Amino acid sequence: MSESRVDAASWDAECLLEEARHQPANAPPAASLVVGRLPSGAPSSPGGKRWTVRVASTDYRATLDPAVDPALLKEAAERGAALLLDWNAGAPVVLGVLATQRTVNIDQAGRVDVEVTSFRIAAKKKVVLSVAGAFVQLADREAEVYGTRVLVRARELAKTLAAMVSFN
Repeated sequence: MSESRVDAASWDAECLLEEARHQPANAPPAASLVVGRLPSGAPSSPGGKRWTVRVASTDYRATLDPAVDPALLKEAAERGAALLLDWNAGAPVVLGVLATQRTVNIDQAGRVDVEVTSFRIAAKKKVVLSVAGAFVQLADREAEVYGTRVLVRARELAKTLAAMVSFN
């Protein structure tokens, strides 16, 4: 009696083909981690916990992992960024967004060093920059500067234009 030998790689491929033959056309992918995208105008539930995601050419309703900020998905939809989805539970769960752009990093010492051409912060109510013993606060058409010493330096000219200037 001769012993037949089966190549492990071809056996795995045959098993995958057999599984694919038995899956319905809209079945989720066989892998547990897949990459998807948010279709343009992707709807989300009111709390941002469920999203429509696209894998290949099929749309699915996915839940958002609790560790993922819903605002991150809104930004991903605007940029067209790819998503990492977990399909272990039988339905897609959004685990995060794949980085396609540089981000602002905080190093081990808690420092942020960024070099950019332009920097803009827009706040609806208030902006506060503070360190121990001093701060700058912008709120309601007021700019408040507090510190032991407040310095204004200008190489050429410094003007103060106001209807009323008060010094405390």
